[in-house]
Amino acid sequence: MDGYSELAGGRASVNGAVTLRSANTRRRSITVKVTSGGPLDIGPSGTTAGTVLTIANGAALTLSFAADARIDVASSGVTSVEFIEELVKS
Repeated sequence: MDGYSELAGGRASVNGAVTLRSANTRRRSITVKVTSGGPLDIGPSGTTAGTVLTIANGAALTLSFAADARIDVASSGVTSVEFIEELVKS
């Protein structure tokens, strides 16, 4: 880290299509891990289960250069996820 970043994270339960994280111009990257259930699809607005990038149970995906991107996810059943974002300090 360059001293100009901070971390923010959380957990969510997903069932269907939802916005996991809203657009954030301070975001440098985000890592999403599926902790139970799954699989989970991650992508742009309108992402539905079975489309775009799929994250299997126990797997994680990091998106770099995710500034100002809305992070949408979808699952066909209850899926638990954890995420951590690297943010530019305000």
